[in-house]
Order: sequence, then structure tokens, then C-alpha cells
Amino acid sequence: MPSKLIELMNRVRVTIQVEVSLGYEKAVASTRKISDAIRQAVRRTEDADQAGRRMLGAGESGARGTGTLDAVVEVHRPAFNRRYSNTNRVEYRPSDLPVFAGPPTREQVRQGQIGDCGLIAVIGAVGKHRPEAIQRAIRERSDGTFDITFHNIEHLNDGTTLRPTGKTTTFRVSNELPHTRNGPPGPPIGARSDDCSWPSLLEKAAAGEDRAWDTVRHSIWDLRWRGLKPGVDSARRRKGLLLSSPSTPPLGYNRIGVGSSPAEEANLLARITGEEAVVRDLPPGHRDLLSEVKGQLDSNKPVIVASRSTVEGVDYPDGVYANHAYGVERVVGDKIELRNPWGYDHPEPMSPGTFLKLYHPVYTTLS
Repeated sequence: MPSKLIELMNRVRVTIQVEVSLGYEKAVASTRKISDAIRQAVRRTEDADQAGRRMLGAGESGARGTGTLDAVVEVHRPAFNRRYSNTNRVEYRPSDLPVFAGPPTREQVRQGQIGDCGLIAVIGAVGKHRPEAIQRAIRERSDGTFDITFHNIEHLNDGTTLRPTGKTTTFRVSNELPHTRNGPPGPPIGARSDDCSWPSLLEKAAAGEDRAWDTVRHSIWDLRWRGLKPGVDSARRRKGLLLSSPSTPPLGYNRIGVGSSPAEEANLLARITGEEAVVRDLPPGHRDLLSEVKGQLDSNKPVIVASRSTVEGVDYPDGVYANHAYGVERVVGDKIELRNPWGYDHPEPMSPGTFLKLYHPVYTTLS
């Protein structure tokens, strides 16, 4: 069996195992659709192999990676089609902020109108726990563009462990950021900061990653979008935006705006830091949970969690929003303090019992 087909089947298996185990059953396509996708992949496996070699060199790529050979990918204006989201029409404007205003910090990162809370939670966590990794990743060029280097990764243990391969992909990013078209001066629609642009540049590089994908990786995203689209369209209807999303999978900012799973957040954490990242189960016991989370934070390792969609008979307290990613700020006594990636409206410190009721019992961290 050709290597790319084996890779596709493994990726489908990883997607199902990880997402179903985390309660994301609705995000996975039906068995019939998966079978159809695999049959289509069989027909174009040879083309996919050739395209992958031409783009990033021969060899196997990681389940979410961009290749095994170092590469440079131009990223100017990632796609931003309002039919996939609830944002206004956009235009790109150059940023006038410096890249850094001192060492990166979590407090410099705020989520904007794009629904990428998991991505923002990750880069905020890196800002808090590995600021030097961000400073290494971003290099300003003489022409005003930026080289942003991500580590290529491979999946281990059915996709719950993400390990850097030793190779990298560099995204050459302009300083133009998306703003509301014809809107007043102000922050970009996406990640924003009061005094620096590194959060926006990292978000833009992540949005442009699909420009480095080979044919097989696009097939994987097409398969995943078939499962995600009904939920996205349902959310749009609830918000009064009645147009359904296109059948074509979103790319660019639209792609990161449909959200992420814990495995994808671990992937980004590994790509930025160059360290092994994992998705782990949280201990069910209250004392063990507090001890494990505190131990990770005391070791200067981030802890990223996500709230459940609904909890029967429970009204979410202020600051807790359904299907939303959070960074764990600290453990104080017997309470867990969480940080909302919006940069405000943080939940009140909560007991382990309340936490386990409102949040999925898994977390993303560094090994």
C-alpha cells in the first residue's frame, strides 16, 4: 500500500480516536464518508506522493505537520471569507506596532473576533512559560516582512503525543493584518495587543499554514470539514446568520476560526516551542487533580483546558463559556484559577469539583 495512503488512514484513525474520546463525536464524519474519502485517496495517491515531494521533499510528514524538510512559505493575506464566520468584511492594513515590547507575556495576548480561542490560549501560554521560544521563532527581515519558524512534528501514541522531528518550516509573513473594511482605526479583527504585534504575527503564520500542505493534508481537512460543517452552520443560525457555510473547506483565517481540538492545540504548542507536547487525562480525584495541575505549572509547563458544550441542569457562572479554551493561571490552595483568552472576564477561582463538572477531563501541556 502506498505510503501516503497509509498516512491518510492513520490520520483518519487518529482523528476519530482523539476526538471521540474527548466528546467531539459530532465533529467526525460518518463511516460512509470516511470510506468514500479513502477510496478517493486511493485514486490520487500517486499524485499526492509526487506533489508532497515537490513541495517539501520526500519522506513521511507528521499527522498535523507540514513536511520533513526545511521550507519557506510566503504568507501575505490568508483567506478571510465572511461566509464561514460572523465577522464583517475585512481589509488588510499594515501594523504600526513593534514586534516586541519587552519579553513576551501572556498578558500581551488577547483573542479578537476570530473563533480561535484554543490557538490564542496556546500562544498566550507560550508567552507565559516559554517567552524565549517566541523570540527565537520570529525574525524581522530588512524588507519589513517576518520569518516565523515552526517546528515540524510527528504524532505518537495515537495522536496524544506530538514530537518535533528536528526539521522546520518558515512562514514569511507580511505585517498586514485583517481589519474591518472601512472601519475606524483600531486593533485588528484577530489577535491583538496594546503594545506589540507578535501575537498577531503568530496567529497569521498559523492561519497561513495550509499554504504548505500537500494534497493528502488537504484531503484530511476536507474530511474533517464534512464533520465540522453542520455544527458551524447550526451556530450561525443561532446567531441569526442564516447563510450556510460553503461546502469547500475553509482556509486561512477561516480555518483557524472554526476552533481546535486539544490534539491540535498540542500540535501548535510543539510547533512553536520545539518541545514534545501531550494531551493527558486529568485525575478524577480532587486532591490528585490539584497536585497534577500545580506540579505542571510549578515545572513551568502550561496547562490548557476547554469547557464542555453543556452540562444538564447547570447554569455556567460568569466567565465560563461553552466550548471555550482557557489557560490555567495558577492553583491557590484548593482552587483553580483560569484565564480567558479574551484577556478579560476570567472565571472566579473554582473548586476541583466545579472544574470537573464544567470542563473536559483532559488537558494540553508539555511533556
